[in-house]
Amino acid sequence: MTKHWKLACSSLLAALAVAPRAEAKSFVTIHDDGTLSGSVTSMSPDTLTKKIVAAYNATGAPIPDVISIWTTFPMDKNQIETLCDPVGQDAQGIGMNTVYGGNGTFKSTNPPLRAILMHNNFTALASRASAQNAPLEGFGQYLFLLELSHVWGPAAAVPTGDAGTVAADALIGFTYHWSFWMDNGGSPAGGNAWVDNGDGTFTTSGGLPSTVKYSMLDLYLMGLASPNEVTPVHYIAGGQSLGTEIDPFTHKAYSQTSFPWFGSAPFVAKGTKVTFTVDDIIAANGPRVPATEPSTLKLGIVLDVGATATDDEVAGFEAQFEPFAATLAPAYHTATSSRGTLEVVTSTPDTVDGGADGGPGDNEEPTTPPSGGCSMAGGNDGAFAWLGLGVLGLVAARLRRRRS
Repeated sequence: MTKHWKLACSSLLAALAVAPRAEAKSFVTIHDDGTLSGSVTSMSPDTLTKKIVAAYNATGAPIPDVISIWTTFPMDKNQIETLCDPVGQDAQGIGMNTVYGGNGTFKSTNPPLRAILMHNNFTALASRASAQNAPLEGFGQYLFLLELSHVWGPAAAVPTGDAGTVAADALIGFTYHWSFWMDNGGSPAGGNAWVDNGDGTFTTSGGLPSTVKYSMLDLYLMGLASPNEVTPVHYIAGGQSLGTEIDPFTHKAYSQTSFPWFGSAPFVAKGTKVTFTVDDIIAANGPRVPATEPSTLKLGIVLDVGATATDDEVAGFEAQFEPFAATLAPAYHTATSSRGTLEVVTSTPDTVDGGADGGPGDNEEPTTPPSGGCSMAGGNDGAFAWLGLGVLGLVAARLRRRRS
């Protein structure tokens, strides 16, 4: 196994030319070897993880808790989907057992790495935001926060109720996303801020990608809030739009699998309000173990350029990408209500500092390129789940996986 792994690494690194480091960057740059520009979702998760980790290690940057990759080309032969590959999971009581089996945990193959986030083509962000009927401002940060939320799910179950009248996955839209009908205050992980009109109808005025924040339930699942801080959770059972809105991905009426409403007009729905308390969440999933997580995570940001990109082209991509890359750590700090911090281990001098305040570095000039779509890959002794959102609809596949 060791010899095979070394040979595989040698072959990969020969194909990956690491671009020279420029001054004042929040990220490292690699040249793609066909891994992300090829058919990513047809590749085994173990192979994908090994290739990305080897390319990252070749830059000399330290292994972080999370690697965030943005390309300059269509990933997986499209410009819509994004991927999250969980590499390790250590929290019990948050519902991950429903995907991975057992108690929902598995050891990282490259500690302390927990997940690899693949965000697709950052040069096509405007069209990707348009595909989701979302405004451009803040969409890139929203996507980053959404993919990062997949480290902890969401996958939390609820009590099934009398005679099974409530499904255990009532709050889940599809794997690792809250239901569109969940009143979650505009969380990156899904749902909407629903207002009860008192007559069996509910209204959401439409959130903004630039203002999404993790809910108290999110923060509890992330290990950044105690149970007594979690307010009751509501969702609209039997939710149905009273308008004519069409989901841009499925081309059907909005459903539990739809992404948050970012439309300019209010969205009105009908259904039955169902409420759960944190005690219900704990009863269905068990207590969170460990109860809390460290407030600081280490983040590695990667720009993946095409295999044939010239030095001048790389320099242009880097100059365009840096202002956005420098906003990711501050966006997380804000979205966690200042409870969480990202330390950017790929930073070079005078870029985002990722320090205790999650504030910008000397050269930070925030911009807001968007991105869109979301997919999922991961699991140890559990499932390799892939959920891709493309312009022709929702595609889902699950394959068994085991990490060596």
